[in-house]
Amino acid sequence: MKHLMRISIILSTLVGCGVTHATIPFYSIRSQAIAPARNLAGWTNYLYDPYADDYHGIFGAAFEYTRTFRHRNIERCLFGLDLIGPHDCQYIKISGSQVANRDNRAWLADYFCLPTDFESEISFSPRIDNFITDLEAHINFDKYTCAKGLYIEFHAPIVHTRWKLGKKENVVKSGVNNHNAGYFTPVSIRRTNLLDDFCAYIEGKETPLLGGDDLIQTSTFLPLCCSKFIDSCTKTKLAAVELIVGYNAILEDNYHVGFNLRALAPTGNRPHATYLFEPIVGNGHHWEFGGGVSAHYQICQSDDEETHFGIYFEADATHLFKTRQKRSFDLTNGSNSRYMLAQKLGTPVGEFLWSNPLDALSGGLNGSTQPSAEFKGIFQPVANLTCCDVKVDISVQAEIVALFNYTSGNFSWDMGYQFWGRSCDNIDLDCECCPLSFAPNTWALKGDAYVYGFSESNYPFAMPYSIESGDPITLSGTQSKATLHNGTNAAFTSNNENLRNFGVDNAEFGRIVESNANNGLNIIYTSGGGADAQTKTSNEPIFLSKSDIDVESARTKGISHTLFTHVSYTWRTIQNWTPYLGVGAKAEIAQHNDNECKPCTGCGNCTPSEWGIWVKAGVTFH
Repeated sequence: MKHLMRISIILSTLVGCGVTHATIPFYSIRSQAIAPARNLAGWTNYLYDPYADDYHGIFGAAFEYTRTFRHRNIERCLFGLDLIGPHDCQYIKISGSQVANRDNRAWLADYFCLPTDFESEISFSPRIDNFITDLEAHINFDKYTCAKGLYIEFHAPIVHTRWKLGKKENVVKSGVNNHNAGYFTPVSIRRTNLLDDFCAYIEGKETPLLGGDDLIQTSTFLPLCCSKFIDSCTKTKLAAVELIVGYNAILEDNYHVGFNLRALAPTGNRPHATYLFEPIVGNGHHWEFGGGVSAHYQICQSDDEETHFGIYFEADATHLFKTRQKRSFDLTNGSNSRYMLAQKLGTPVGEFLWSNPLDALSGGLNGSTQPSAEFKGIFQPVANLTCCDVKVDISVQAEIVALFNYTSGNFSWDMGYQFWGRSCDNIDLDCECCPLSFAPNTWALKGDAYVYGFSESNYPFAMPYSIESGDPITLSGTQSKATLHNGTNAAFTSNNENLRNFGVDNAEFGRIVESNANNGLNIIYTSGGGADAQTKTSNEPIFLSKSDIDVESARTKGISHTLFTHVSYTWRTIQNWTPYLGVGAKAEIAQHNDNECKPCTGCGNCTPSEWGIWVKAGVTFH
């Protein structure tokens, strides 16, 4: 056992150190089809017979229930440093831009079209339950001299899985603020038109009405379609069909050494990125191929062979081939940034959107230029834009099992240890299917920018152009450096600069004409202002692109250590077809490396810990 622990430590090192606080848009689990401990338990007395000269083997089924524990580790994988509060009672805070003394880890409520003075706390208690029925068989071909030692093994686990995020929202302050004119629409949005809580948005159920008192929709807020917070989801499927072909090269009275090849055909479901905590049956729909070794040694045995004690060992490794999946990603500017808000920009640019590096009162009267695009009236979550088809493969997945068996008469007791490890998944974006690729120079981060300004005009425009003071002007202000927690206007606090778009990209002062031909101001100002409140816009706006998608932080790996035990009874008095029945239990501890090292591979350990119990029954034949 000491040597096995050393091997597992070495393998853990090879897999790499963990990322302490990375957030994982897709929570990847160890496939329910991988169960070498359960498969070997209860079978050790029936697998190896050096004196057999005919077919012999096992037909059976195992019925297992598993449940995850240590749910705080799941939370940390999903939300990272955005969790606030003590370890045993953590939550995400949602707070608006006008909340005093905002926590720097709070998600900006403005992104979800909640009031600027809204506050709530979202807690979680994630859990995964699996109900597994594994149909299994092992057949030895010792009837044929040329095939002595050859065997095949078959597993087909049917899984019902239930994933429960366990979210609960506590609205601390529902908020009363309207949204200022220009922030989302040309008119002020009343509190009654906004959402009542964060869950209504994050579940993809509701969007706000972005209009004025007449309830006419002047801008469109698209719902969240990917990485939604759904409280409970289930899936029932055949997880995989696994075929093992092996050969016991050495098969003696009290020991053996064997080799095998194994292939796994995926029958479970593919990730579709619809939900943050998405139920998965199987390995994500990868084909697997690999091999392994097995051995056992009978340490001692009574003269009548009724009582014996032995050790059994198996080690397997497979490669998970490239498969198509759909995943949603964060941006390179921060964890959970897929929940930020994007705005649509485009052409043509209106006749009245110009900008100048100088404000009108400081001499910026002539030589203004137009940006290449302006706001086009649509908002949507970043998650919808980073929801892409990908190709995923995993270099290696390995399992090691060591089992001690004690048999006395009809009773048999197994106790053992299992190591499981999976290297980082390799993710390749499908460029043609990524929204940011087939719609370039279209979407940009809104942050806390104002998307409309208002004219202060003394210029006598010729028909058909006509504009009056106070008319709305669509802007081009983008905030590529905004985060989930703050927009970049928030850093400007004097003279209402935060309301005047001083934090937008490539900021220039808004003008409604190229030159001051009639010696008037002709500026674009912020809501409620005038000549002294000239607003800024981006010239040029900075768009989101495929290169902004943070694929690296979405990669995961896994390591776990399992202790298990199994007790079985065999009706040995029944010849030829001998029934057996057993029960077992396990405790699997996943490795998270919370305090061991800084991010070194861009890939975090995010496998759940779980306990399980099973019943295993069948018949041996010979």
